[in-house]
Amino acid sequence: MEVITITANPAIDMTVHVDGWQRDAVNRAQAVDITVGGKGLTVAINLA
Repeated sequence: MEVITITANPAIDMTVHVDGWQRDAVNRAQAVDITVGGKGLTVAINLA
């Protein structure tokens, strides 16, 4: 099944992973995930 979507306002979602969160300290990212998002793209991904 092929799904084609045209979205006016796609988004880029960035998720930052940290080992622990410390108040008043430098919290360094262990990994960063960048994915496409937005309502139209989310619907297309779920339909595919």
